[in-house]
Amino acid sequence: MGYPAWLGGCTAEEAEWLFKHQNDVRRLISGEAEIVPIDERIQATREVFDPIVRVNRTDCPNYPPFISEVVHPELENLGPAYFDVRESVEMWLHPNQGRVKGTVIYNYLRKNGILGHCLGIREAMAIQERGPGFLRHFFLDPTRDHPRVSWLLAWKSVFPDGQFGAAYLSVPFLRDIGESVEIGKINIENEIYSDCPALKFKF
Repeated sequence: MGYPAWLGGCTAEEAEWLFKHQNDVRRLISGEAEIVPIDERIQATREVFDPIVRVNRTDCPNYPPFISEVVHPELENLGPAYFDVRESVEMWLHPNQGRVKGTVIYNYLRKNGILGHCLGIREAMAIQERGPGFLRHFFLDPTRDHPRVSWLLAWKSVFPDGQFGAAYLSVPFLRDIGESVEIGKINIENEIYSDCPALKFKF
């Protein structure tokens, strides 16, 4: 393959690359474009999120329609008025999560004094308000040091689920549904998989 004379002095590989990108090279020479390191370009397009979540603990929360009451109302207002999700919150899994029902996880949380440290519906609603970008950045980013996540459970607000009868309990969860963040529920008689961690305050 023959190359223009202006590519003289280049190696074959360099000449091939420059020939393929000669329009870009001309734009650089003319000042129409500039070279930006790729990591800086990625950083420039990454939205910056304030990691502080503020929780309204003074008013009665406007629960989702499927929650009329919670099992542990004494725990609902426990927790800070605001918190840094990077420093104060972690995703927690039961030692056998993925092989046990939600009832086992719930009993473990109660027995070991962890339930009150879990996030509840108030915190979940505050995170929901921040939008899907916030949720993805801090909890669902696959480049971070945590497993793949589908749902984030708010165990502090376990509630009687009228859909299944008063004896059955469900736990609310957060999930990314594209344009928004949804608060849903799962009956704790179901198996809770390992991609559904609890959100918990560090202690």
